[in-house]
Amino acid sequence: MRALSTTDAENILRQLYGISASANRLPGELDLNFHIRTGSGDQYLLKIYLPGRAGSVLDLQNKALAYLESTAPDLCIPRVVTTQSGDETGVWVDAAGATRSTRLLTWLSGKLWAEAKPDVAKSGPELGAFLAKLDKALVNFSHPTMVRDYLWDLQHIDRQLEVIEQIEPIVMRETVANVISRLTNDLSPQLADLPKQIIHNDANDHNIVLNANGSLVGLIDFNDMLYSYRAGEIAVACAYVMPSHPDPVGTVLPMLAAYHSENPLCEDEIELLLDLIEARIATSICMAARQIVDDPENEYLLVSQKPFRALLKYLATENRELAIYRLRDACGLPANSKAPKIIRWLEQNRHQFARVCDFDLSDPTRLLTIDLSVDGSDMQDADASPSTAELSEHLFKKIKDTGADIGIGRYLERRNLYKSDHFLIADSPEQRDIHLGIDLFMPAGESIYAPLNGKVEAFANNSNRYDFGPVVILRHDTDDGIPFWTLYGHLSEQSLDRLRVGQAIEQGDLVGWVGNYPKNGGWPPHLHFQM
Repeated sequence: MRALSTTDAENILRQLYGISASANRLPGELDLNFHIRTGSGDQYLLKIYLPGRAGSVLDLQNKALAYLESTAPDLCIPRVVTTQSGDETGVWVDAAGATRSTRLLTWLSGKLWAEAKPDVAKSGPELGAFLAKLDKALVNFSHPTMVRDYLWDLQHIDRQLEVIEQIEPIVMRETVANVISRLTNDLSPQLADLPKQIIHNDANDHNIVLNANGSLVGLIDFNDMLYSYRAGEIAVACAYVMPSHPDPVGTVLPMLAAYHSENPLCEDEIELLLDLIEARIATSICMAARQIVDDPENEYLLVSQKPFRALLKYLATENRELAIYRLRDACGLPANSKAPKIIRWLEQNRHQFARVCDFDLSDPTRLLTIDLSVDGSDMQDADASPSTAELSEHLFKKIKDTGADIGIGRYLERRNLYKSDHFLIADSPEQRDIHLGIDLFMPAGESIYAPLNGKVEAFANNSNRYDFGPVVILRHDTDDGIPFWTLYGHLSEQSLDRLRVGQAIEQGDLVGWVGNYPKNGGWPPHLHFQM
């Protein structure tokens, strides 16, 4: 079949649309695309489809764009230009006698995300809010063709197993297969209950248009739209924003927050979002494998997949629980969905807890707040980089001079004390500097008790410099059986000699004793208590 030229495109414009203009060929996976410019400066996108292309799918796009023009007129998306006879889809017979469908759309001026490589912190939230508004506008739209057999539909990712053996190397094949198995087997019941609607389904970096300042202009190419998981919309966008960033999950949090603020996701959608992101990446890898089978010499397909393959490999090793916590937090939800119930149980039972030490922590006159923050008074009074002995002498003298029994180190305090390489974060310039517990500064040898019934979950001597030293973790359960844990750090080595994993610990039982430096991790004597 003869390839269509720019002259053919210009003839179609004149014959069907009554427009005289110049045409320039654009890339396209299946359809023929031409950038149209008129002498007066008007611009359009002319799409010419292969013979036999289903007219119902084209009608779906036309009707959706018309619907959006009435429900979301402010959204910058292509608009359909009708033929001279008023048809949304034109019909043209080529020189070989084949009938082709055509569509003419308004042009969105700007630069594609893939070419602009924008600041995600700025452009991401704009994209998230745009997609949320788009989905809200489409929520009540329906069309006979919205449910269709389509390989890019995440609901039918099992179809990609047809080409799984074509993926090389075998390690990547197994990674992709694991993603497909997780969705089709493990998560099938949860996915079945997710909200569904018509979505764009292809907010990739070649369909997002930005202006010269990197701000969002709009979204193009509604060819992949269908009825599927609502969360699939933002998942697809995340999949294309994540590659090549050192913290993929962190990169998309502002975009997710903007989507959720405009069009709130339910908790199940957020819980499964990472799985949907991985599903889109796996689908792209499989679709590339299909194309390589048909065009084995196409090296570009392999090169273009490298970022996706690297991303999927990274996400396979990501701490999934932590990632979900971050996604939930970005949406303004408690990071751990069980946390509110645990907190409520603790509040209801707070007056029944046993003391954690022999000092009375309920008397504020016997307590002294210690400020070990970066600019804190207790770091300024001591040397800027004090030795453990110097810092210990300073703290306990201050406790004694103020008439207190015990010093309290604050939760979430930013400190510059974590100087060991042990606190470096892999693949990141950042280093831990936030204190995630409560410190109780008291003399070495003081007894430490369990405030609640529980059992020994774990214990170890984390002997790295500035680590916990001898540490014990106890597991507890609420009345509803929800587990939570308490941690006791910087104990003495003797504290561990009497413990075994699974050992029952009654409320008020001895957990261990406060350790001394250097055996307690190299800190002034204190208990680090954490929940």
